[in-house]
Amino acid sequence: MYSYTVKKLDNDYSEQALTLVSEEFSHGSPLHQAMDISQQEYFDYLSADWHNYAMAGPLDSLIAIDSNSHELLGCLITSRFPVVFCELELLPEKQQPISALLQKLESNYLKSSRHHGKGCMVDLVVVRKTYRGTGIYQHMRKTLHTQAKAAGYDTVFGELSSASTQHVCVKKLGHKVLAEINYDTFDYRGNKPFASIENPPSIQLVGVFL
Repeated sequence: MYSYTVKKLDNDYSEQALTLVSEEFSHGSPLHQAMDISQQEYFDYLSADWHNYAMAGPLDSLIAIDSNSHELLGCLITSRFPVVFCELELLPEKQQPISALLQKLESNYLKSSRHHGKGCMVDLVVVRKTYRGTGIYQHMRKTLHTQAKAAGYDTVFGELSSASTQHVCVKKLGHKVLAEINYDTFDYRGNKPFASIENPPSIQLVGVFL
């Protein structure tokens, strides 16, 4: 039986984390699959500003490390909330509809919410495919919740695009669905780039109140 530890992402594991995130997110994210974003394309996109993205969040990004082999098993990256989005025109073409969808999801919540607390965002979580379902994903999120509360945050937000993350966060961890967009209704410049995604039918902005 393997054992692992959850710790702060540091420079020693930065490059491994970039490779892991590029591989697992490009293959596992319904949004990236719908846009046909390859592992290499996603790697190139992330690597342009990886250190600032991964290391400059409001809270430390986290990694899960095998205690024996020291293999990187998972990674969680944080960002501020509300998110500071890049102008669409500055993004690679395939990334633009994804960013537009996330901006609309957040905007829908902010327009309808009276929340004035201090929140942060779980921007991305990945677990190596061979270790999914072992509790690492939940462990990293719970660790982040503890750190966020200690740092004075009252809410941790997340954008959930897959059925598995929605099940874990909403059903198991008790996150509240704050905003939702059905994939087959989202229009981007006259097209519906995510209409092919059937499971789940929608992307959710969720929050856990600490």
